[in-house]
Amino acid sequence: MTPVSTVLITGCSSGFGFETARLFLERGWRVVATMRTPDDCRLPQAERLCVLPLDVTDPESIQRCIEAAGQIDALVNNAGVGLLAPLEGSASARIRQVFETNTLGTIAMTQAVLPQFRQRRAGVVVNVTSSVTLKSLPLLSVYTGSKAAVNAFTESLALELAPFDIRVRLVLPGRSPETSFGANARRLMGESMNEAYADFWQRVLAGVQNSDTPVTNARDVAEAVWRAVTDPAAPFALPAGADALALTAGTERNDEGMKAVVARFNREVIQDGNREAFEALMAPDFVNWSAPSEALRGPETMWRTFATVLRPAIEALQVHIHEQLCEGDKVITRKTISGKHIGSLLGVEATGRDIAIDVIDVVRLRDGRYVEHWGVNTLAGVVAQLRQQ
Repeated sequence: MTPVSTVLITGCSSGFGFETARLFLERGWRVVATMRTPDDCRLPQAERLCVLPLDVTDPESIQRCIEAAGQIDALVNNAGVGLLAPLEGSASARIRQVFETNTLGTIAMTQAVLPQFRQRRAGVVVNVTSSVTLKSLPLLSVYTGSKAAVNAFTESLALELAPFDIRVRLVLPGRSPETSFGANARRLMGESMNEAYADFWQRVLAGVQNSDTPVTNARDVAEAVWRAVTDPAAPFALPAGADALALTAGTERNDEGMKAVVARFNREVIQDGNREAFEALMAPDFVNWSAPSEALRGPETMWRTFATVLRPAIEALQVHIHEQLCEGDKVITRKTISGKHIGSLLGVEATGRDIAIDVIDVVRLRDGRYVEHWGVNTLAGVVAQLRQQ
């Protein structure tokens, strides 16, 4: 990270993007705020603010923006357009505009920053989608499709970029009457709506604009983005707003996010010996039920197993994950820990042999951290084989 971290946020002229830019400025970051028409910028003047024009559907505009922005530490893909209309009668050009902005624009912006993130082995990508991908609503089929595509793209991308220490997160805002979503959706709809849907459309629009039920405020989204960018232990998908939180209450909505936490633990803690990552991923009340006694079940004993038993004994230690399954708040992982035996391992002196320890473990997560662990492995068998040499 640079001494003053930099975030590039798309779609900052109003709503979620505007509030997110303002929050990052308040908290000391350099902010590259992008919008189609910078002349309309209402953000407070600040030395750490850089306002740039950007059309996420135009490759040349993206290239100019990235070159002008310089080094960035986080990308927030927030720019988007809505379409509240029945599919029947929706113009093909409007549908393409929604997908080109919401989906392809997000992909293009992410592509543009990845070379610098990968070279530095650092960076965060946060994609802002919508809670309508969790609970479908009528007249939003095109909009929901464009955002659901980003969700799936983000889940896969998180796994793809994990080996380069690039974090990828989702923020899922709820319904926000205070933003311009409704007005923009009506503008895109134009005059093309089939009259057969007119009454139904009016009722749905009234519901979208109703603030008597739980809603999402722009500040809710800004805070969720802040956590996604600054907290390495943040869950993969963060709902933002009272209504979005209600949709996800009591459940882990994203299996891939939980798998990514466990994959990170195996890579950074077991394989790389990163104490900082261990502290970030381990809950204070963690219990290792595989330990032989109650006195040894806390987090520190688990760290010592990696730091003083496995890593000194195994050179070029690698963790290869074969399979991961999720059940509720638990992740089951089948993996192999391998390397060359170059130090004492449970009383067996170095043999110089390649060894492989097969492991199946179960981890229970809470808020992106390890809470409980159960596991079985073939370490005893491997040690027995080494003693025979």
